[in-house]
Amino acid sequence: MKKLFFYGLLFLAFSCKSEKENENENTITKAEVKKESKSEIKTLTYLPSISPYKETPLANTILFCEQLHTDKESQTISVPLKYRRKYSDAIFKILLEDTVKTVYKSEYTIRYKLKNATAEYYLDTKDIDSLLLIDEQQKVIDTLTKVNYESYFDELESYFYATYSLPENFDYDKQYTAISLKGIKPYLLRKSISPIANLQLTKALMKRNNWESNYIHSNYHFTYKKDTISLIAFYTNKPMKESQYLLKNGIVKDSIINDFAIFNLTPIPIATSTEHTFIAECIVAESDFYWTSLLSIDLEDTKFMFYENNRIER
Repeated sequence: MKKLFFYGLLFLAFSCKSEKENENENTITKAEVKKESKSEIKTLTYLPSISPYKETPLANTILFCEQLHTDKESQTISVPLKYRRKYSDAIFKILLEDTVKTVYKSEYTIRYKLKNATAEYYLDTKDIDSLLLIDEQQKVIDTLTKVNYESYFDELESYFYATYSLPENFDYDKQYTAISLKGIKPYLLRKSISPIANLQLTKALMKRNNWESNYIHSNYHFTYKKDTISLIAFYTNKPMKESQYLLKNGIVKDSIINDFAIFNLTPIPIATSTEHTFIAECIVAESDFYWTSLLSIDLEDTKFMFYENNRIER
């Protein structure tokens, strides 16, 4: 139930403070990074780069984008579903009770098939009947067809999802994403940047900004128009706090200071000339809360952009 609550998050508060008069003294240069890390950071020169391009509308519609969940034991692939309305215990109870049959049961897990009408009334199921299956290289490799709406329970969590037909020779060890097929022009899909981790650069930026952490969740870097863009997420326990910062040449442009952390980004191929998009995996420290969100980075303004229920207009 805890996990479902976080699936219901519809709004994230962003805070960002930067003052023009401090930009010159706070900007970190390549030379300063080398000096502060006490070693030559060669990868800084070779960060993945984004080049501007002429843009063509992808679909002129709202797309659903999500990480594909896989279960090798039961040979199931699925995507999690979020609530259409604000979460409540009453809605959760209705979804629990309005089931058709048991689909799968093991020693620790059980799955039930939900009634279509109930699932579609309480959960956001719009335009998910057919999905494009996207591999780790952001290439379309198959089309998925919805089979069931289901509920899942184990010792730690419970949630609702849609299951899909299994492609031939499916590899459960790889990571996949899925994008709604309706209205889309697959030949116009454009890859988002695949940022790289650079711990030396991250530590130099954290030192420059006087940030201390007990644990670094994620660090991503790439370049856009000769500017270095960095996303750094870390945890501190005194006080207990999760912090995400988006930086441009070492200057903080946006931040999320809250009780959750972005620990992984998976790029998806619906980029525009000024916005690249990712499935962000989020957690709450020292808990079992986990969910995925659709996150874009505005390249011109260097801002975080989260999209409600993993739906975005393209």
